[in-house]
Amino acid sequence: YLFTRTEDWERATIRVIAAADPGSAGEVKADLTQLLLEARIPAEVVTVSADQAALGAACSDATLVLGTMRLREESVLGFADLDLYDLLEVLPVTAAVSAGEEFDLLAGPESGRHFSLVQAEQTLDAARERQEALKKRAEKAAAELIQLREAAKVNPALETNVAEIEESLEELRRRVLKAEARVKAAELEIAEINGDG
Repeated sequence: YLFTRTEDWERATIRVIAAADPGSAGEVKADLTQLLLEARIPAEVVTVSADQAALGAACSDATLVLGTMRLREESVLGFADLDLYDLLEVLPVTAAVSAGEEFDLLAGPESGRHFSLVQAEQTLDAARERQEALKKRAEKAAAELIQLREAAKVNPALETNVAEIEESLEELRRRVLKAEARVKAAELEIAEINGDG
């Protein structure tokens, strides 16, 4: 479905093919149709018998077939647990996908690992922006301090200003360190969500 959200594939139609024997084909088709409606995925549901020829015929006019794949002992299995390599002989261009984890088609966008990752990335972006802004302010204050110290050598009355800028610069440096800690924490959170932590 996500393919159709891109410019190249936006006119593509989706066909979901399920294996079912004649006695249960109607029920399987109804269940899948309802699931797709609830998930707001516009797709046609087709049921076929669980054999290579039937699948090949159902997919003969497809531009791209996305199929399941799983490993069992020495075999690579595809649709209806048929040998994937045999299936590829009768299918057009095919991408076989092994699901890393189950996901809920009906889950709202505010749930799940993807949402957590998006939130963490937004937090990281904000933390990096803040860190960069604070660094620039600290650099500017440091440059001003150097100039003011030189001026204070000629005009001792400026020493008060020097002390104020030194204090401000020290505070800015503390805030930069805190911002760096926030960036590291956000990076760690993303690594944990991705399973790298």
